[in-house]
Amino acid sequence: MKFVAFCSIVLLLLLTSCKEKTTTSTNDIANGKTLFADLQCAACHKENQKIIGPSLKEMAKIYKAEGASIAQFLNGESNPIIDPSQYDIMKINIEETKKRTPQERAALEAYIMGFE
Repeated sequence: MKFVAFCSIVLLLLLTSCKEKTTTSTNDIANGKTLFADLQCAACHKENQKIIGPSLKEMAKIYKAEGASIAQFLNGESNPIIDPSQYDIMKINIEETKKRTPQERAALEAYIMGFE
């Protein structure tokens, strides 16, 4: 009887946490899209095409494959992994994203990772 009660509580907690994560993720993506536009990231990053920087799809694919964090990169906490030769161009933007909250950087990451 105690085992059934315990399992029921664990299941309830798992279902609740999954629901909250989905809601937050949806909000993060929307907030990230807005921030992407506000920071004018699209001047260098397009969905499917490399302009100055890599495409959003390429970023998402590589960061996922590497298990890396875009948010950490945007905070200046990790090195560029896609095209280090273009990093000097991105340095000014890194300074701007460092001024944002951790939640905003996470939202940018959620938006970009949605293209994978």
